[in-house]
Order: sequence, then C-alpha cells, then structure tokens
Amino acid sequence: MIHEEDFPAIRAALDHYSPDPEVLGLVLQVLHFKRDYWSINPWMYRNATRIIRNHCGTRSTTDGCDFRAVEHEQMIKSGEKGRLVKARVFHCGWVKNPQILQRKLAYQHSSHDGEVLRLKEIERRTTLLAQFPNCDILKSFRGTHPQVMETRVRGMESLRTGRIRWLNRRFYRENLRHGFKG
Repeated sequence: MIHEEDFPAIRAALDHYSPDPEVLGLVLQVLHFKRDYWSINPWMYRNATRIIRNHCGTRSTTDGCDFRAVEHEQMIKSGEKGRLVKARVFHCGWVKNPQILQRKLAYQHSSHDGEVLRLKEIERRTTLLAQFPNCDILKSFRGTHPQVMETRVRGMESLRTGRIRWLNRRFYRENLRHGFKG
C-alpha cells in the first residue's frame, strides 16, 4: 500500500519524469512489516521499482520484487533508468498468523525453488521463517499507516516484547551480517 501522504511526491515525480524516455521506473522506499503493524524488518530490501513506463522493454524479476530493462540486466532500482521518489510502500505480507504465513511461504518456495529443494527442506525453511525468529530485534514503527488500514491496525495488538533491541546480542549479529539499516 502507499500512504496518502506520499501521493503529492509521486504525482510530482510522474509529472517531472514522464517527458524523459530514459527513465523507465520510479523507485519507492519499502517498509516491511513483520508479525504486527509496529515492527519493521530493516534488513529486507529497502527500495523497489513500483511505477514503470509501459511498453518500453521492462520485465518483472522472478520474484516480482523489481523490474529490469530488457536491454540491460541491471535492475531499474539500481541503475540509471530508475529515479528515487520520497514515498513509501507499506508491505504487510508478513503480518499474518504463523500457520497461514507458513502455507504462503511453502507455496512461494515451491514455486521458485521447487525443482531444486526437496519438500522436507521447503517445510523446514518455511517453519523457521513463519515463527519470526528475529521479531525481538526488529525496528519499531512509530508513524501513521495508510487510512485504508486504519480499522485493521486498530484491531490488532502489538506483539512486541518491550525489550530494547540494543541490549540483544542477536541485534549486533544481524548488523554484522547485513550492516546497520536503522
């Protein structure tokens, strides 16, 4: 979802870049909510091309997380064909009951990796992911959600433990593995 506060920035970028045929896509910041609507995973991809120019040689990547220009193998978000817009995408696909999330992840893994991974390995990976092993070191979200989500967000309690993530050893391990992202 896109927050209504970000519509003016998106509209301005569309107006500014639409005359330039070299620009194939607009790149927005992605906030990945995990487990509840107050926990963000800062280590997942942070930017994604979410608005593309039609009929100009772009194609979706295998997992649908971005787009590529056909003549280049580089993703639009990381090349000269994309332009960063100060707007956010609220990705809430990980805010689910763990059993439902596991079924979703099993389907995704079997679709993308089904020929390479055995069913038992897919089940092992998805079980671990659906249990949110790093939920206590996720970043707190303190902003507002899009209005369309208001009822859903109000109806769900925060599942955060209240522990300070800076005092958790695993927080530093994640930062060493992926870098500090907030």
